[in-house]
Amino acid sequence: MNRDIWYLLVDGKGDPAFEDVGAYFVSFSTEETVHVADFVEKVWLQNKNKLRDVDEPDLKVFSNKEDITDETKAFKASALVGDRGENEDVPLLVRVLNKKTAPYYSAVDVDVQPFDPNRPSNNIFYPFFDRVVEKYLTRFGDTALFGRDSEIQKANAIISSRLGDKFRPIICSTSRGMGKTAFLGAIGMQAVKPSLKLDLMSKSRAYGRILSFDFSGGGACFTKEEIESFFPRLMIYFLCRLFAGSLVDGMVFQEIEFSNIANPGKDAKFNAWKKEKLTFHASRMITEYIRLTNLAYGVQSEAPLVFLLDEIQILTGPTNIPSKFDPLQEKDLYHSSLSYLLTQLEHDKPVCICTGTNSGNILILTEKSKLLPEFIHLSALRTEKDSYAFWKQRTAFHNTEVEEPVTVAIEDIEQIRSLVYASCQVPRLMVLAHEVWFRFKLSPVNDRMLVFESFLELSAAYYGEIFELILSTKFQVNDLAHILMACGVHWKVEDVNGCVPGTNICWAMLIQQSVVFPFFDNCYIIPFHLLWSANSQSGDYTMKKREIEDHCKTLIPGLYLPDLFVSYDQVRKLDLYNQGILYETIFVSSLAVKYHLLQKTKGCNAFRLSDVYECGSHETKQSTVFSTVEVDFSCGISLPEQETFVSSNIKERKPEDHACLSILLVVVRRHSVCLQQQSLHPNFKLQKQTVMKLIY
Repeated sequence: MNRDIWYLLVDGKGDPAFEDVGAYFVSFSTEETVHVADFVEKVWLQNKNKLRDVDEPDLKVFSNKEDITDETKAFKASALVGDRGENEDVPLLVRVLNKKTAPYYSAVDVDVQPFDPNRPSNNIFYPFFDRVVEKYLTRFGDTALFGRDSEIQKANAIISSRLGDKFRPIICSTSRGMGKTAFLGAIGMQAVKPSLKLDLMSKSRAYGRILSFDFSGGGACFTKEEIESFFPRLMIYFLCRLFAGSLVDGMVFQEIEFSNIANPGKDAKFNAWKKEKLTFHASRMITEYIRLTNLAYGVQSEAPLVFLLDEIQILTGPTNIPSKFDPLQEKDLYHSSLSYLLTQLEHDKPVCICTGTNSGNILILTEKSKLLPEFIHLSALRTEKDSYAFWKQRTAFHNTEVEEPVTVAIEDIEQIRSLVYASCQVPRLMVLAHEVWFRFKLSPVNDRMLVFESFLELSAAYYGEIFELILSTKFQVNDLAHILMACGVHWKVEDVNGCVPGTNICWAMLIQQSVVFPFFDNCYIIPFHLLWSANSQSGDYTMKKREIEDHCKTLIPGLYLPDLFVSYDQVRKLDLYNQGILYETIFVSSLAVKYHLLQKTKGCNAFRLSDVYECGSHETKQSTVFSTVEVDFSCGISLPEQETFVSSNIKERKPEDHACLSILLVVVRRHSVCLQQQSLHPNFKLQKQTVMKLIY
C-alpha cells in the first residue's frame, strides 16, 4: 500500500508561491522509511517545470508558517518525515527561495528588477519540444545536422523573400522519424553551417522572437474561436516565459502554463494588460510582441516573429469555416483547421515553418485562402558519408553520459555498416540502431546477432505499423507484393494521393502510417531486411512471406522478391565474381519490376529504356541510345543456357561510342531480356527481336 504526503509550495512569507498551484501530494510505500531528502526529491521532480531554476537543496521544508523565516526550524535532509503532511489541511510547507522564481512572489516580497537581456534563461526557446533535441543542437551547434543542406537553403530562400503578395508558410511534410523536430529546432537556433545562417533569423532569436508549439502535446485548436485566439495566446505565453520575474513596461511578468494562460497573476497592471491582449487578433498581438521585445532589449528592430509549429497533421480536419477569397465560386470549399490557422498570419507575413507527418491532407490547403504554401520534404540520409558522420556524432553525444567513453574501433565498422544498411538510413532507425550498438559496446557481451535482434525488437516497438504490415487484414497479398516491389525499385511517385501501381492502396496512407519513407526524387523506401527478418518464429508470418514471394513470381516469372533488396551482410560474404552476379541480378530484377509497374500504369507491353529510366528528352548520346531501344518483360526473367562474358574489344571503341555502349549494355553474364531495335546507333549491330545480353 501507499501513503500520501501532502505539501504546499510557499514563498518567503509562507504564502502560496504559485498563483495556480494549491496543496498536492507525493506517494511512498507504507513500508518505506521516508527521509526529508527523499520527499524533497519527489516534490522537485513533480514540479520540475515550475522549479527548473531551483536546485533541490534550495527547497526547505517546514511544519508551520510562522517558522518560515527561521532557518533553524527547517527540517534537516536526514530527518524522518514520519506522519507529517497526512492530509490536505495540514500539508508540509516547502519553501521556494530563489529569485529566478520571483514572478511567483508578490511585489512587496522581493525587489523586482527590470528585464536583463543577458540572462541565460533567455536562450530557452522550445518548451513544447523534446529537451533532448535542444540539448543535442546546443552541444553540436553548426555541425548538428547531416544531409539537410538543400532543405535549409530552400527554407532560407523562402524566408528571405517572404514579403510578397501572399503569405508563404513553409510546410515540411514527411514520415514519422525523419528528423522534422530537429530540423525545426536547428532553423530556430540557427544550428546550421556558417554559410547557411540567416542574419534575419539570428536577430529574431537574439530578441526573443522564436516561438514554438507541438500540437501532439495538447492545446490543439479546432473551433473557430480556438483557432482565432491561438497565436495571441501563444505570444502572451512566450512573453510571460521570456520576461518571467522581471519588470517590463511597468508590469511584473509572471510565467503561466499555456493551458492556464487566462488565469490572473499577482500584478494588477500585468493582469489588465493580459486580459486586453487575449482579445487581440494575431496581427495586433504581433505588433505588441515586437514593441515589448524592442523595449526590453533596448533596440528598434524589425526582425520578424518566427513560429515553429510541429505535428500539424492534427489540424488537417475540415471546418465549417468558408474560405473568404472568392465566395462566389465553389461555395462548398471550406478551410481545414490548419489553413484557417495560417490565414491568421497573412497580414504580417512572419516566418512560419510547420512540420508534420504527411497524410496527404497537409498538402491540401484550401485553394481560395490567401496563402502560398511552400513545401519542403525531408528524406532519409542520402550518402553513407552522412550516415557514418551521424554515427560518430551520436557516439560523442552519448559519451558525455557514461564514465568510460565508447570508441568506434576498426572491428566495429562491418557491424555499423550492416546496421546502417538495415536502417535504410532513416534517421529514427539510425538512432535506434546506434542506441543498441552503444549499449552493447558498454556491456561485456557484443554478439553481432544479438545486436541485430535487439535493433529489430526496438524498431518493432517504435514502428509497429511496419511490422504489422505482413499480417494486416487491411492488405491483400497482391497489395503487399506491389508495395514491396515499388519500394524495391525506387518507383517515382508523382502524386502521394495516387495509388501504388497494381493496387487501390494510396501512397499517402502508407506515408502517414510510416510504412514507407521518403528517399529522394519522389521515391519511397521500406526497411525490407527488418521486415523480412521479423517474427522468424511465427509460422503465420513465414507463410505470408512465402505467399508474397510466390505471388511476385506469378506476376513476373523468374523474379525472387528479396533479389531487389541487397544487404551489406550479403555483399560482404561474396567474392568479387559473385558480387558481380548479385548486382546483375538486382539490375535485371529491378528492370523487370519497373516494366511490370509501367504496364500497370500505362497498359503497354513494350517500353523504351528512356521511359523505364526516365531519361527525358535531354539531347545526350546516352538518352538518344536509350530512346531507340524497347524492352519487353512480358515473359519474365530468364537465364541463357550459357554464361556470356564481355568481349575485350569493347575497350577498342572510341570513347564516345564506349560511353553509349556502357549505358545501353548495362548488365549481364547470366541474364537475358528481349530488346527491340528502333533506329540504333550504327555501332550497335542488333537484330530485331533478338535476345540481348546486357553487361554491367
